[in-house]
Amino acid sequence: MTGSVAGLSLAEIRDVLAIRDGGHPPCGHVTELLDRHLADVEHRIAELEATRAMLRGLTRTASVTDPATCTEGDICRILAAD
Repeated sequence: MTGSVAGLSLAEIRDVLAIRDGGHPPCGHVTELLDRHLADVEHRIAELEATRAMLRGLTRTASVTDPATCTEGDICRILAAD
């Protein structure tokens, strides 16, 4: 597995190599990096799922909204829907 596959940046890989070159096993540091990257990915996935749910709701609202019911004060009733 390469660094790019694991999501490690070049700086992170450089740190891992520096630890190894210093005569220490970098496994603990690598584990911390991977845990941090995994947490970041899981957070982004949760944000994307919330965005998807919101967009699905707006799409449902859009499918039943009659544009003729919009007033001059409305920018877009779909976006103003709660």
